[in-house]
Amino acid sequence: MAAGVPAIRWAERNLKASMFADDPNVISELKVPVIFLMGRHDLRTPFSPAKHLFDRLKAPRKRFVTFERSAHFPMFEEPGRFLLALVDEVLPLTGERTEFR
Repeated sequence: MAAGVPAIRWAERNLKASMFADDPNVISELKVPVIFLMGRHDLRTPFSPAKHLFDRLKAPRKRFVTFERSAHFPMFEEPGRFLLALVDEVLPLTGERTEFR
């Protein structure tokens, strides 16, 4: 069995159901920036419930990036667009200066 499989099963049992519920005890505010990189056709982390969670979440900065041609692995399904999302959305949050040579 792959090392990540038990962790995925644990997360599905303990996190996913409650994360997407309209439950007042679910995390609704974070003090850090939040970026969701979502494949439109993802069946493991369904798009609509993830968007619903994102819309309810309060954070100092939020961004929801949709990969229209991807499912659960946009980094493999749309690698160029995924790289651009990392450079345009995630890298600025690190406070690092970027130089492309």
